[in-house]
Amino acid sequence: MIDTEGSYTVSARVRLDDLEDDQAVVTQDADESSAFLLQYDSDEERWEMRIPDEDEEDAEEAEADEAAADFGPDEGEWAHLTGVYDDDDGEIRLYVDGRLEDTTDHGSGFASEGSLAVGRGLSFGEGFRGVEGTVDDVRVFPRPLTTSQVAALARG
Repeated sequence: MIDTEGSYTVSARVRLDDLEDDQAVVTQDADESSAFLLQYDSDEERWEMRIPDEDEEDAEEAEADEAAADFGPDEGEWAHLTGVYDDDDGEIRLYVDGRLEDTTDHGSGFASEGSLAVGRGLSFGEGFRGVEGTVDDVRVFPRPLTTSQVAALARG
């Protein structure tokens, strides 16, 4: 569990074997929904780091800010994802394979004291958006990593 009101970084290596559905790679549970989602959005065909404004019942309809890549995965290929929430700068950053893909403003995270979840999100208090593939090397840091630190992390 990480403090989702403050700064944090979450990363994982992921290989998706099916790209038809939305898939949550790493999340953290709040009461009703996920406090953040490092995920694949199948409608937009892209990777995202999504942070809702509050703990809404319906995670898919919740107001949220997201940093998103202009692309998604190739089916069956590994990617290294890193999502950063920098509370001091008020922004979300998404890195794919160690490269910064997007930055977006975000006011503040909300407190969530649930479990860190790999391979699923939370909506209406139930698991959803499972991963069809493999998630490996999940790491969480209680601070925003720098671009050079994320690049080093992606290189292994």
